[in-house]
Amino acid sequence: MSREDPGNPADPPPSDEQMTTEEYRQVAHALAREERWEDLAALYVERAEGSPNASGRARYLVRAAQVFDKHLGDGDRAYITYLAAFEDDPSNQDAVAELARVTASLGRFPELLEECTAVAAQLSPPDKQAAMYVAMSTWYQEQLGDAASSERALEAALGADPANLTALRALVDIHKLRGDFARAAAYLAGAALAMQDTDLRVGYALDAADLYRSRLGDMDAANEQYRRVLEVDPGNRVAGEALAEASWEGKDWATALPLFEGLATATEEGGAQAARLFQRAGWAAQMLGDNERARANYRNAHGDDPNYLPALLRWAALALTEKWWQDVILAVPAILARSDAGITRDERLEYLEGLGEAHLALGDAEAAAAVFTQALEIAPENQACRDGLARAHGKLSGKGPEAARAVVAQQRLLAEGAASPDERFDILAGIAARERDELADARAALHTYFEMLSLRPDDPVTLHEVFEIYTNAREWARAVEILERLVKVETGKTRTRYLVAMGNILNYEMRVQERAIEVYNLVLDEDLDDERSFARIERILAAQNNWRELARNYRRMIKRLGSTPPPEKRGQVLGLWRRLGDVCRRRLHEREAAVAAYEVCVQLAPDDRKSREVLAETYEVLGAPKMSLAIKAREALLEEPADFEEMAKQIRALARVYGKHQMYDRLHCTSAALVAMGQAIPQERAFYERTSPPEIPRGHGVLAESMWQRFVTSPRQDWRVSHVLAAVSTGVVMARAKDVGALGLNPAQRVDLATDRSLVGKLVVHACRMLGLALPPLYVSPESDGELELRIVLEGQQVVPSFLLGGGLLSGRSEKELAFCVTRKLVRLRADQFLLSPEAVSSLDELRVIVAAAAKLAHPEFDLPATDAGSVRKYTTFLQRSVPPMALASASAAIEQIVADPGRVDLRTWAAGANMTADRAGLLLCGDIAAAVREVLRIGETQGGDVEGEVKDLIRWGVSADYLDLREQLGLASEVAQAQPARKPAPFPRRPYRPGT
Repeated sequence: MSREDPGNPADPPPSDEQMTTEEYRQVAHALAREERWEDLAALYVERAEGSPNASGRARYLVRAAQVFDKHLGDGDRAYITYLAAFEDDPSNQDAVAELARVTASLGRFPELLEECTAVAAQLSPPDKQAAMYVAMSTWYQEQLGDAASSERALEAALGADPANLTALRALVDIHKLRGDFARAAAYLAGAALAMQDTDLRVGYALDAADLYRSRLGDMDAANEQYRRVLEVDPGNRVAGEALAEASWEGKDWATALPLFEGLATATEEGGAQAARLFQRAGWAAQMLGDNERARANYRNAHGDDPNYLPALLRWAALALTEKWWQDVILAVPAILARSDAGITRDERLEYLEGLGEAHLALGDAEAAAAVFTQALEIAPENQACRDGLARAHGKLSGKGPEAARAVVAQQRLLAEGAASPDERFDILAGIAARERDELADARAALHTYFEMLSLRPDDPVTLHEVFEIYTNAREWARAVEILERLVKVETGKTRTRYLVAMGNILNYEMRVQERAIEVYNLVLDEDLDDERSFARIERILAAQNNWRELARNYRRMIKRLGSTPPPEKRGQVLGLWRRLGDVCRRRLHEREAAVAAYEVCVQLAPDDRKSREVLAETYEVLGAPKMSLAIKAREALLEEPADFEEMAKQIRALARVYGKHQMYDRLHCTSAALVAMGQAIPQERAFYERTSPPEIPRGHGVLAESMWQRFVTSPRQDWRVSHVLAAVSTGVVMARAKDVGALGLNPAQRVDLATDRSLVGKLVVHACRMLGLALPPLYVSPESDGELELRIVLEGQQVVPSFLLGGGLLSGRSEKELAFCVTRKLVRLRADQFLLSPEAVSSLDELRVIVAAAAKLAHPEFDLPATDAGSVRKYTTFLQRSVPPMALASASAAIEQIVADPGRVDLRTWAAGANMTADRAGLLLCGDIAAAVREVLRIGETQGGDVEGEVKDLIRWGVSADYLDLREQLGLASEVAQAQPARKPAPFPRRPYRPGT
């Protein structure tokens, strides 16, 4: 239907309005037939208002405006309605055209443009805004003749939507006509970036590049556009060729290389055009240092056009430089065959020399000889070609002796005509090699080598060849003379190798071993790593039984390695000191020197048990002067973790020392230890049984506190914890103390230890006297199944620790075992161990809380890790009431140490140390380690724990100098053992007795 036909409205999508689309259509036709134009215009306006999109509204508003204009003759209402349609959809061409027509008839263009300007600034989306600016531009140009305003409207359109083709084309045309190509190119470049369509982007970018290049001469900007084209369309040949040429002219090789390769590959017809492109790609690769890529491109160029001279020249030059001989054989003959190559005489010689070398490298000696001959025809004096020809002949002459003699003769002539001594020397070297290898004439070769030495007397290679000839001929004296000359001219590892060879000839071939040792020592002076040479010295001197000289060489080698060898040499130094000690001890019988050597071994490797054992054995051999050192060494070995068999080995060594020096009590104690471990041989067990007293030893001394701390206290018993617990123990147990009745004790069963003559009573009195402890009250309850149980008795306001003796204590125990058990119990009466008793404090965790609380009294801010804050707080309050300040002050130093380093507080380790201390006291009182071990095992059956570890610790202490010295100081040493006859007993064997051995 025509624009004037009001009866053909567009078909909008169904709506939820009261009137359907079909009803609208029927009503519109009816109103038009009846010429009810006002109603028809109102219907279109209503329809526009109900349209769901801008384009639909614009269409209905245009129809309404047409009714106002054509049928009602109301230009103002038509103008207003067209303007509304235009504002809804500026791209509606009917609205644009009709609005322009009506506006022109009314003369209201300035008013229209002013209103559109205000509306356009608020429009969205951008394409709608741009369309309005484009329409305004047309009105400015066509209706008002205002070119400037028209251009500004186009710029505004392009600013709103850079992809608006109408505005872009118009602006580009304007600036081209004006001659402003820079702005035209800029608009095209911007459009290329804004376009989504690939073809449009490529077209605009190429147009922009053309303007930059042809009109503006701005190659950088043009190249940027070409790059953008290739990003979108990598196969675009126009952009590729243009960018490649520009990169070539600008020597931008990194850009040019892939472009030329791509263009060449895409050239379907090949030929000279492709060869030219590949040649340029090859040169670009060379400029970038990628010679392999250049080689591939030159080969491609040759494949497309074998006669393309520029590519041949570049390829040949590169192949000669890189020594790509197969390429040289392809490229160089093609150049030499070209009359138009324009190469000079020197260039031809260079090509021929390279071609000859290529044939030689590829094994074609005959072709090489022909090429070198051709070169020498041009320049007979050319030394490189002379040498090449000689080498070619050399390869051709390996067919037999006759051919070799001919080549030698030819080379003799070359040598006579040599231009310099150096050239003559080189030719003679080739002659000598043929005489030696091909003619097998060692004498002739030797004569030629001496000719060479007349030119260069110190040439190491020639001297080496002469040495080889003398060696093969077994002329050892002459070979040594040549080696002496080589040693003078060579340095470093090479000189060392020649010295080794000289030493080996002197040693193995000439049997001049004294001089061989001198040479080997020269080797070692220069190369400390040559352990084989030193081993040869050792073998020579050991075979000669020259032990003193061997010891001197050991010291010399040790001196070479220095007093502080690097870690990688410590093993070598250790071995040298050990072997020196062995020689001094076993061969020279210089035991003091041996001790010094072994002591160094121990310093170098404190963890090396073998060195320490050897040192201990050497101390033992030296007797009384070194006895204390021997004992310390054995004790140190014994302290290390080991099984019972290894411990027995060290204890047996101590026994030998004590037996040798008639220290019978100590010998008795070591024998007892071996028996206790189950490692004693029959002799040792017999000695133990013979010297073991039937009763416990009754000493005359008292164990002072200083002696207790020095000899008895275990190092695992942290003194800080002991001091703190000793300070607070009275206050803590006060809360646990009860009267006699509450503890189930019968006063009638209390024993007066002062008058009691029972075995247990006497043991308690004896132990308390020895340990410096007050006699505790002792209650005897035969009906009780217990052994010796602590009771914390409160008498008045005093805590009186007491013991309840039950019938179980005497069951199955000997007197010595009983003494160990009683003493171990009595040790708990010491203030520093009292709280370890379960009757006082039930757990180690509670003990830790007590230590933490004591520290907190002095340092309220201190918190001991791994303790419950609430428990510590309660104990702190309790100790503040129950512990006198003076008592706590006695532990101030220990508390300060705990606060400074709380991480070291380990109650479990402290408790183990305290038990170890109690075991030691028990052993001291019972005097028999075998009985003590039995009791430890008995305790372990009921209480558990690391019984084996406790036994080992007790045995170590039972043979230690601390224990043995303490026995003597307290008068506990075995009198029976001391009463042995003066004659030496039979020595104990060094290893356990085995049946049948």
